[in-house]
Amino acid sequence: MLGLLLSLLLTLLLSIFAFLIYLTKFHRHKLSITHNTIKVRNLQSDRFVVAHLSDFHVDSRNLFYLEPQLTEAIQFIKSIHPDVIVLTGDYVNHSARPIPLLCEHLTKLNGCSKFGMFASMGNHDAFYLSEIVEKLEGCGVKVLRNQSVVVAQANVEIVGLADLWHPEWKNHTTVMQSLTPSRVNIVLSHNPDSAAILESFPFTLQLSGHTHGGQICLPPFIRIPTFNPYAIPVLAILRRIIDVLSPLLSGLRSPVLQKSRKYCFVVKNWMWSQGLHRLTSAVGHPNKWLYVSRGIGSHKNLRVFCPPDLAIIEMVRE
Repeated sequence: MLGLLLSLLLTLLLSIFAFLIYLTKFHRHKLSITHNTIKVRNLQSDRFVVAHLSDFHVDSRNLFYLEPQLTEAIQFIKSIHPDVIVLTGDYVNHSARPIPLLCEHLTKLNGCSKFGMFASMGNHDAFYLSEIVEKLEGCGVKVLRNQSVVVAQANVEIVGLADLWHPEWKNHTTVMQSLTPSRVNIVLSHNPDSAAILESFPFTLQLSGHTHGGQICLPPFIRIPTFNPYAIPVLAILRRIIDVLSPLLSGLRSPVLQKSRKYCFVVKNWMWSQGLHRLTSAVGHPNKWLYVSRGIGSHKNLRVFCPPDLAIIEMVRE
């Protein structure tokens, strides 16, 4: 009897181990293509389709995993021919040297959208802005740094903002105050925390990344009120715990604690870690939406219950 129990326990442990290997080595690299439809006012045409990619984090260590995902994403975008393609930052990790490799893929998207490709910058791009902007512009991407472009045929304005942590962020009010409320205004802003700061401006849809969806999430059948409705990042739970215990932990200098703080405080609003969210609208600015991409790349190529993401958002006239 004891031998049978030990055999069952060993089988269970091996099964769990195999499942974890599958999640971290194989499932994590399976591209997820998410489709969302939102109703908006002031749209000139019946529909306006946006393809959204974010957080590539290209470096020499993750190209093996990134290239199949990029190839699949590009093929799908080509097949649907969206109105615009948008990119929301973190093109590299810790060096600008790999950016030409990313541009080799992005060049394939030239002519695949009706009105072009537009991009904002992320926190990882901050030290290499001029080089990254030059390379992206060279492969057909229009980089918007606190700037906007009007797509007159659709009555759409696309705004690209500096990253929330970058000194250029302080200039975001100029372009945001210039927005016309009677247009469909799409904001590209890398960090989703910026949505709380921008709530008084007349935007329709904000597209962000930065969080990677949390990277390591609880199984999708687990739901906890007040957490993200799509998936619950382990870091979001840890952030809640640290917030509660911070008075007791303030004097500790544990390396583990310091590392935990670093990753937990990537964003304040973990309820926006991924997916589509309807925002509480300021008076006169109804129907505000935020979509947060899980990204294509990730930190240390680690994902659990949080696959890489290509988002297709279809705006239809209300």
